[in-house]
Amino acid sequence: MVGIMTEGGRGSTKTMCLVYCAYIASVGGVNMILRRKYRTPYTLLSNMALYFCHPSFPRLDRTGLTTYLPTCSDQITQRGGNLNPLDLVKMAEEGGEMPPYHAVVGHEWQRWSEARITASLPREAKARRIKTAYYVYDQARKTHDDFMLDTQSRDRVDNYLRDQQGVDYLVVCENLSQDKENELPIPYWTVFIDPFTAHPQRFDYGPQHLIPLSRMLIPMYNTWETPPHEPEVDSAIREYNDELKEKQKRLQAIQRVKMKPEYEEYNAARVKKTIRKLGQISHQYKENS
Repeated sequence: MVGIMTEGGRGSTKTMCLVYCAYIASVGGVNMILRRKYRTPYTLLSNMALYFCHPSFPRLDRTGLTTYLPTCSDQITQRGGNLNPLDLVKMAEEGGEMPPYHAVVGHEWQRWSEARITASLPREAKARRIKTAYYVYDQARKTHDDFMLDTQSRDRVDNYLRDQQGVDYLVVCENLSQDKENELPIPYWTVFIDPFTAHPQRFDYGPQHLIPLSRMLIPMYNTWETPPHEPEVDSAIREYNDELKEKQKRLQAIQRVKMKPEYEEYNAARVKKTIRKLGQISHQYKENS
């Protein structure tokens, strides 16, 4: 597996760079930005709408801004694409590894691999993180796959993805236009190959290279900024709530059991300990809510 990460703030054209890499992988061409050649077309798994199969339909809003909508019923062209990031590990776990010649395209990946909540994840979410790291990031190193993602900051992504093991190509994206929201983008991309090794390679691509490319890429995707899939933080809160309900049921079952005199003191201590844990979980749940 090859790891490709595009990084930049809001309106930095990082998603545009991600779409370009995904398009080249889907047709099996030569990526002139990364200087990488694909020997065969890759199957795309994307959490955003990509309009590679059929041209998109432009729609103007009342302010004159253009939104591009799908003209076919293919799953990858719909809102959220054909991939739920939290289900990625299930697909890899069922087959023992990622299927070969696939490219995972992840938009705003920090929503599903947030480094700031790693320490407070519930049991199921921690297991999912570990399995994802093993089946997708680690085991897939032996397969012909690409893992492409964009993020506003590498520091917000799980540490396995932002170090030497996870990133083979790092593209730092900038938008040189004065009004990033209303004007057409003027991209500037800085590419690092093997960025965290002793001898990284660096290439710079300015507006003279990227403006024509950016105009071609604009109608080829739609991020729908509001993600249709459940982010990891919402999934963690829901799992914490489920754990709280389950422990409350167990506590009620313990309270209904008639205790023998010799075990009464021991069981009372266990109940108090359980109540204390429930209070801690409830407090964490309220903070996360």
